[in-house]
Amino acid sequence: MNPFVVSVFCAWFLAQIIGKTIVVSWRKGRFYPTAAFYQAGMPSGHSALVSAICVATYFAEGLATVFYITLAFSVLIIYDVLFVREMFIRHATASLVGEMYHIGHRPAEVGVGVIIGILTVLVVYPLV
Repeated sequence: MNPFVVSVFCAWFLAQIIGKTIVVSWRKGRFYPTAAFYQAGMPSGHSALVSAICVATYFAEGLATVFYITLAFSVLIIYDVLFVREMFIRHATASLVGEMYHIGHRPAEVGVGVIIGILTVLVVYPLV
């Protein structure tokens, strides 16, 4: 098995499928499996995925050019998921403001996603 692919997939799966389902089910007081397909909320699957790719690239290639390219794209994606909500709020009409929950991520959601991504690769990559 490829440790890069397995560890990155595990990070995404943990954040997107398991994490969102648990958090939303806990908040709603019942099992809510469709939460696995939410694109916003706690934790950020985007942040978990790109941080996992970045760390796995470092493990596989060291400080090679591809690592720095991956790091740049990771920062770009994390920046985007953090600030897309703010930009949308600025441009949204008054009727759309109530729908902000499903757009972008809050800093805590992104932070937890990054931590999940990094820790998952640190644990899974050496085991595969």
